[in-house]
Amino acid sequence: EPLRHFEGRLKKALASTVADLMSEDPVTIDPDASVGEAGRLIVRRGHNRLPVVEHGRLVGVVTRVDVLEALTRDEA
Repeated sequence: EPLRHFEGRLKKALASTVADLMSEDPVTIDPDASVGEAGRLIVRRGHNRLPVVEHGRLVGVVTRVDVLEALTRDEA
């Protein structure tokens, strides 16, 4: 796994097109999903952001910071 991760990072570093950079099968989330579900998915998959997709169309992006802010909003 570490070698595969390194190879992926090397490929992206040498990329000349967006197609070389993109994830072919991205992990996405539905806009109706809960904040907790988004957080769990981000943690399990080790991502920093999740595309939000509705009916096959990108409608937004949720980041780790978005999830943290939503979960700690009431504590401030």
